[in-house]
Amino acid sequence: MKLFLRSCVLGTLAWFAAAVGLADIGYADTFQFSLTSDHCSGPSGTGTGFCGGTVNTSNQTVAAQSSFGTITVTDAGGGVDLTLALLNGNRMILTGVGDPYSFLFNLSGNPTITYSSLVGFSAVSNPQSAGSLSFNGFGPFEYGLACGACTGIGGSKAAPANTVFSVHIAGTTAAAFENTPGEFFGVDILSGTTGFTGPVDASVRVQVGVPGPIAGAGLPGLILACGALFALARRRRQVLA
Repeated sequence: MKLFLRSCVLGTLAWFAAAVGLADIGYADTFQFSLTSDHCSGPSGTGTGFCGGTVNTSNQTVAAQSSFGTITVTDAGGGVDLTLALLNGNRMILTGVGDPYSFLFNLSGNPTITYSSLVGFSAVSNPQSAGSLSFNGFGPFEYGLACGACTGIGGSKAAPANTVFSVHIAGTTAAAFENTPGEFFGVDILSGTTGFTGPVDASVRVQVGVPGPIAGAGLPGLILACGALFALARRRRQVLA
């Protein structure tokens, strides 16, 4: 019995030590956004919807695109880790519609943010405060990054196909990305199927990560078990007396 009681005491102390270590972990959210809205113009700069359309720049029939890419944001290290993966051979480009930005987004609360660990992106200003950034007539957006993998303006200077863009953004959370005035993100692309260029955006958010961990979930059971053992030991001592 003494061994069990000693185990309870040691177990409780170990839990509290772990709880102190986990106290700062909190919740870690992960959200995913799909680029599905097509603002790309066609021949002579007319119309919209040409990046995902069924006719390419050579007037040939191609398969339509339902999504141009995926953006994933996860809480990490006092900020978020953000990844952009373009699909179907689409490439980030600088056409001038958001010059000098090719990737734009909005955050609630308008914090001042800091970029680090940039891959494929480049920071125009770092730290960056909320602004009003035009993007081909929709938006405006508050924050933006340039295409670091692009070598200049135009299709021949676009980022290589299959480039995975990533960045750590300090000073915000995954849940803070907002769709005011209607879009979470905007990206300037060269379509891998039609050859047309222009902005696409993401206006829908999906939570894909499970929040956690939470310190304290096992404490009630541990207390009840130890309490029962203490009561049993006390009763045994009374009987022997």
